[in-house]
Amino acid sequence: RATLLLLLWLLYQQKLEEAKCSLRGDLPERADVLHAAATRVAAKVQAALPQTLWVQPTLAFFRTAALLSNGCYSGDAPPCRARMAAMLAADGLAYPRLRLMATCRAAEE
Repeated sequence: RATLLLLLWLLYQQKLEEAKCSLRGDLPERADVLHAAATRVAAKVQAALPQTLWVQPTLAFFRTAALLSNGCYSGDAPPCRARMAAMLAADGLAYPRLRLMATCRAAEE
């Protein structure tokens, strides 16, 4: 249970800091160790998952890994979007804007 609670702490860290919540005792160190372990596991899965050709699970994994590494609980919440944009800007990168266009033609008989 403690591991799952620490993972939730990592995801909701920004929101909890705004509420002036913090970890006490050895929990900050344990959270750092867990974050490093989760990052290592994510890197291994990141290499293997695309080879399975499972598009939706792969996209879901990468979204979750990005949220965990950025300390965000949601990819859609305005505070999280602002945090991710600030992190990208700090690295000199623009916030990604993706657009998809497709055209179809009727099959000729």
